[in-house]
Amino acid sequence: MALVALASIAARLPPRANQNDFSHYYTSALLLREGVNPYRADLRIRASELGLNVGDNVRATYPPTFLLCFEPLTLLNPGPAYWTWIAINVVAMAIALAMLLGPRSHLDVTTALSLAGFAILFPAFADNFGFAQSQAIVLLLLVLAMRSLQNGMDRATGAALAIAVLLRIFPVIMFGYLVMRRRWRALGFAIACLALGSAITIAIVGLRTTLDFREAIAFVTGSGWLIRPANVALHAFIARLFIYSAGLPLPETLNLARRVIEVACELALLGLTMLMSTSPPDSPDSDSRVFSLWVVTTILLAPTAWLHYLVLLFIPYAQIISATASGRASSRSLRTAVASYSVLTGLFFILDAIHGELPHTVIALLREAPFAALALAYVATIWFVLDRREPA
Repeated sequence: MALVALASIAARLPPRANQNDFSHYYTSALLLREGVNPYRADLRIRASELGLNVGDNVRATYPPTFLLCFEPLTLLNPGPAYWTWIAINVVAMAIALAMLLGPRSHLDVTTALSLAGFAILFPAFADNFGFAQSQAIVLLLLVLAMRSLQNGMDRATGAALAIAVLLRIFPVIMFGYLVMRRRWRALGFAIACLALGSAITIAIVGLRTTLDFREAIAFVTGSGWLIRPANVALHAFIARLFIYSAGLPLPETLNLARRVIEVACELALLGLTMLMSTSPPDSPDSDSRVFSLWVVTTILLAPTAWLHYLVLLFIPYAQIISATASGRASSRSLRTAVASYSVLTGLFFILDAIHGELPHTVIALLREAPFAALALAYVATIWFVLDRREPA
């Protein structure tokens, strides 16, 4: 089934070569290389000249460091650049899965290969490659940070997390893990690398262009993106509950109530994660349980988090399965992780099969499966952390 899924994903890639999100990356980075501010210019003009379609993304929305790193691909024509980008992501995903499911996991070869197959069948996997997204690179960086922490390599940990933040911003929430676990050297290296990377970006790109990225943040967190069920961020889910009830635009009173509830829920989630992260000084994070919890928290608290962000759940999934196989985790952690995986994967198959046979309201509820899967993953990692304190 995984091989069939891979063939299906590969067959859908060629028609996507001139579509989002690759077209958006390429056009933004090309304008940046040509000395044009992509956060101010209309991308559609240059994209049209290149035969690319950027859709509604008329301005650059990715961090300047990401665009700077993408610039070398713009030395190629869009077609070869697209396949090079896909290859980079394939390699990143393969390395990340090999590190998660390899000898360090203590899983036998058959089990590891089976789990790799399940990873391929996960809808977020196909979504990541279908949209030529970059979450495979973020996944690899987080896995490298996790393994570096386990090996006591603070410099490598800090560098990996800093690069992830420079490329995509939202992994900055993972700095909270270093604070709560008192990994001060790793945090110091992360901040130093982040400062160095930012300085290099500003020196090359320019301060004005770098600061204009703020407008991109406002754009990607706008109401137009909140109503999409593929946006799995916690505040987006809460916003949709209000939108489903009252429609758009929301009355001013309801909109204020929405924002207050969003902030309260995000603070409560962050507080619970911090509470679960407390431990005696210098105690090890066995099986990277707390690290896994912060990975899920990072997705939930991201300003915008799409379906393809859920490939990051491969980290808690793998850690829970590995610990359970060695008798170091309870069945409740495993059952909840399996439920998280199954809710998303199963409902995608159901929607494909009976999309036109259900009422619109039911379909709308089913389309919230990505957030349900993420919420279940958070519960699974909570159980996983508690297993550290209780008999498995």
